[in-house]
Amino acid sequence: MPLLWQFFVRHLEVFAQAFVFTLGLNFWILILALFLLPMIAWLRNARYLVWLYRAFSRILESIPVLILLVWVFYALPVLGGPSLGAYLVAVFVFGVSLSLAWSENLAAGWLAIPGMQSESAQVLGLPTLIAYLVILLPQAIKNSWGSLLGSLLEIIKRTSLASVIGVPE
Repeated sequence: MPLLWQFFVRHLEVFAQAFVFTLGLNFWILILALFLLPMIAWLRNARYLVWLYRAFSRILESIPVLILLVWVFYALPVLGGPSLGAYLVAVFVFGVSLSLAWSENLAAGWLAIPGMQSESAQVLGLPTLIAYLVILLPQAIKNSWGSLLGSLLEIIKRTSLASVIGVPE
């Protein structure tokens, strides 16, 4: 057996524990992102608060995730903010990052829906909420499926950066 496979077989339990830990971390990141997504979508479309969304999203998208991790973990408690554990900081930073990316991706998918789709729902007499949930939202998800999945895979790969603040992965 080659030397590389001997090393892998010998440390299979450690690799399995790391894999399960990474899956757990990404599960909580996904839950937070799905929780924040409707709030970000509402903020994005709020008439008088759209400037707040634009400023917030542009600032957070321009700062690298590693810098955000270090800043939230080390600098925020020094500046008088809460002192969170490394795991919570990683879930928070990656969750916010994923929800911002998904809001942009879904907005692009939403803009790709022809206008006659919502008009057709109105002609059929569907309530607005049902039209959005049953007709328009599935089409927006279909239009942006590739970029949504790409953003999720990017976050899964980036969770290794959390080792900088002490998350054992």
